[in-house]
Amino acid sequence: MGCTSSATVSVLVDEDNNNKGSIEGNAQSDAADSPLIENEPHHEEADLNQPGNEQSYSKMSSNSRLPTITKTNDGFLVSRIPSANTLPESIMPVLELFNLISIGYRVPHITDPNYILIVDCREYALYSESHIITARHYTSLDEDQDCLLETGVCDKYAIIVVYGTTTDDPKTKEIYERINGKGLYVQIINGGFGKFSSHAPFLCSDKMLRTEQERMKNIITYPSAILEDALYQGGAVHAESRVVIDNLRITHVVNVSTEVDCPFEDSCKYLHLKFADEGGANLISVFERAADFVATALQDGSNRVLVHCVMGVSRSSSITIAFLMKYHSFSFRDAYRYLRERRSVAAPNTGFVRQLASYEERLFGAKLTDPDDVL
Repeated sequence: MGCTSSATVSVLVDEDNNNKGSIEGNAQSDAADSPLIENEPHHEEADLNQPGNEQSYSKMSSNSRLPTITKTNDGFLVSRIPSANTLPESIMPVLELFNLISIGYRVPHITDPNYILIVDCREYALYSESHIITARHYTSLDEDQDCLLETGVCDKYAIIVVYGTTTDDPKTKEIYERINGKGLYVQIINGGFGKFSSHAPFLCSDKMLRTEQERMKNIITYPSAILEDALYQGGAVHAESRVVIDNLRITHVVNVSTEVDCPFEDSCKYLHLKFADEGGANLISVFERAADFVATALQDGSNRVLVHCVMGVSRSSSITIAFLMKYHSFSFRDAYRYLRERRSVAAPNTGFVRQLASYEERLFGAKLTDPDDVL
C-alpha cells in the first residue's frame, strides 16, 4: 500500500472573499507542522559582503532528504544553484525516462507510437520476460517496418533511447553506435534495465504495445518525479488513482484545487488548498504552509509527497516552486527551470508568477528573478 494508516490528517484551506483562508479539521498547529530547524549562533562581526559570514542551519532527522540551508545574519536565505547533471550527454538518467514516459498535457505522449522509440538490447528471452513499456527488441531495427533503421523511418521518433543489462554492456554500445551513426540523437539509459525496473517495476511489462489503442488501454501514467523517491507533481488523474498512490507509496498529498476531492483521507495525510486557477487568487497566502507541509513529510525518509491540482500545470507548479525556493534555496528562476526539466508542462499562470516573484523577495531579501523572464 502507498499510504500509511497512521497520522491521517486532512487540512482544508479554503480561499474566502477576503483571501484570508480558513482551516478545518484536526490538524496540529503550524509550529508542529514546521520542520525542526534552528539557526546557528549569531556572528556579531559579520560583514554580509564577505564570504563565509552566513549562517547554516538544518536540525532534522538523519533520514531527512532536505539540504542544509544557509541564511544571512538578517535571516534571509542565501541562494544556491541546483546541482548539475554529471552524466555524459549520451547517458539518460532513469528519472528522466520515468518522466518522459508519463508526461503529456491532456493525453500522455507515450500513447503516440511516434513519440519515443525505446530499444531493448538484451537477449530476446529476457526481453520477452519483461521490458520497459513500449520497448522494442533491438532486432526490430532490422525486421519491423515501422522502425527499420536502414530505411530512415526512425527519423520520425522525437526521442530514441536504448538500454541493456547495464549501462555499458557491449550490445548496448553496438546498437547505440548504429543509431548514432545514422545521424540520430540517441541516449543510453543509465544503469540499464536493472536500475529502471527496480525504480519503476510498474512501468515494465511482458506485453508488446505498439498501437495507440493498445497503449491507451494498457498504460497507466504517473505524476512527474521532482525529487527522486520523494516529491511528485501531477494532476487529478494521478491523485484519484489508488494504483498510482500505492505504486509510488505516496503518504502525503497537497491538493491545490476546488475541483478534486481527497479520496484517500483514510490513509494519506492531506493538505487541501481550495484555490481556483485564477491569477487573482491569493495563493501566496499559503506558500509557507504548503512548503512546510512538504518539508515536514520529507523529514522521514519513508514518506513520499504528491502535489497536484487538476492538470498538474499551474497551481501545483506554484506550490512546488515555493517549496523549492524555501527548502532548497533555489531562486525563483532556478526553481522554475528545475521543475520544467522534470515536468515540461509546468506553467504557473501570470498572477501566480507575480506572487512567486514576491515570495522570492520575501525569502531572499532581494529580487533575484524578473517575472518577465519566466512568463
